[in-house]
Amino acid sequence: MLILVIMILYMAKKQMKYEKVSWLRLGTIPAYCLIMLFVTFEWELRSFSYLAVFILCAYFIAKLQVSGVKVKTAPFGVNARQQAVEMCTGMNYLYGWFLVVIIIVLTEFARGELHDTRTLREELMKEIVPFMVFSNGTNNWMIWAITGITSSFYAILLMRKYPAVYLNKLNHYRK
Repeated sequence: MLILVIMILYMAKKQMKYEKVSWLRLGTIPAYCLIMLFVTFEWELRSFSYLAVFILCAYFIAKLQVSGVKVKTAPFGVNARQQAVEMCTGMNYLYGWFLVVIIIVLTEFARGELHDTRTLREELMKEIVPFMVFSNGTNNWMIWAITGITSSFYAILLMRKYPAVYLNKLNHYRK
């Protein structure tokens, strides 16, 4: 439990600092989660209604997260159009992240998959450490839905609000 608290504090501190825009956060994790959503989705009418609610929640959570982001750019390299892009996600990102965790815990509880505090700690660790999503997968399509859709909306809204983020990633992969 102490490790979990330390990880949460580390993540909170990290959100207050400027760091390079990560393609893992903006591209890889959302894509993987959406693929897993498609693979694990229960193709029933009731599931589609839950999915619609998740899409709505994810949009507003992502909007909250993007509202607090600060982006700064600085030219680098020989080409004046190339820019180093850094962003500080801020407290609103953390608030949105906590909402996602609450939704995940509630869906796990509703499905009867949250039995004890150990399971809760494992779910929290999956959210805190991005690589744990890949190693300890889940068959609960609702977790993939809220994580993947929120991450996708976050990336889309961020790139619409700050085109430099999109152009930076686009130019990086054109080389």
